[in-house]
Amino acid sequence: MSNHVLAGASLVGLVSVRPRLTRAVTSTLVGTHGFTAVTVEDLVRRSVEETDLLTTYGLQEPVGALGWDDTLTSREHGARLRVLIDTYRRARPAREWADMLTAAIYDLGGPGPQAPIVVPDAGDPAIAERLRDLGGAIWGVGSYENSADITIRCPPDLMTLGGDVDRALRWSALAHRASLLAA
Repeated sequence: MSNHVLAGASLVGLVSVRPRLTRAVTSTLVGTHGFTAVTVEDLVRRSVEETDLLTTYGLQEPVGALGWDDTLTSREHGARLRVLIDTYRRARPAREWADMLTAAIYDLGGPGPQAPIVVPDAGDPAIAERLRDLGGAIWGVGSYENSADITIRCPPDLMTLGGDVDRALRWSALAHRASLLAA
């Protein structure tokens, strides 16, 4: 693991209504701070691949040829694939996805400082609760309306720093550790 300012954070779930900001924070945690991203979306995709649903709905060939991301953005197949994924995810209990996420985290050697993990899609209450049960923290990522500023809520503090994700992470983590030491 890199010697980063987030050394105390080994399992972080991100919650945001703005996917662009979640991607930016995830990218910084992975690229700069040595985290591994584990997404519920990837677990859903793997689970769908293990069924015959892609073949049934005529999506096996496009997903195989284009990959998931390009198929999801294609005009011809994207809407159908998104509906399939969303329906499949909702058809299974949230606790089942939380169990699959837990297994994926332990498969990576976590949670722990040697294998820091970020879950960028931790908005489901069952997922967030499971991450907390595993000793993780849930960070709210957002920005003010019509602003390039990024805010990261790492309870109990809120840091706002213009567009600099790494600086926002550093200040949020330091404020969080200071609050833990004061407690």
